[in-house]
Amino acid sequence: MWKIAIYGTNNMYKPDSNSMLELTVIDGTTNPMTDNRWLKLDVLAINPHWETIGDIEVGNGGTAIHPHIQVRTFRIELMPFKFPDDMHKIEALAGVLNKRRVFVYQGEYPSTEQWSLHPAGMALCVALKIKTEDVAEDGTKEIQLEGRCVKVMR
Repeated sequence: MWKIAIYGTNNMYKPDSNSMLELTVIDGTTNPMTDNRWLKLDVLAINPHWETIGDIEVGNGGTAIHPHIQVRTFRIELMPFKFPDDMHKIEALAGVLNKRRVFVYQGEYPSTEQWSLHPAGMALCVALKIKTEDVAEDGTKEIQLEGRCVKVMR
């Protein structure tokens, strides 16, 4: 299990072409893991993907044209929440996701020289939706955050 941080704001920050923004620009944040304004989440996994937007089209002479828009998507699997004890945490999460801009900070999630969710000193601007599955046998709620980066690659 690892810990990440997310933050929601209605301030209109403009991320770079990779959907990233320097931490210090985001309401003066320097360390999201110690900043009480950032919601800390226990994470089982972050599953990143690249997906193509659009269909393969047919051009002149029946030639297939590859769609040229790629988007970085991911699914964040959170540690299960106990019902009803952890409902305040789920409501806090919903409150963050209800903001116009949402940022994810990698926190303790592992990275390598070849891959990281974002570079040091940055946060990732994302569009997320919440999926909840109720597990009646053990009285928990399993939550996944699914989404993509705000900007697409052309």
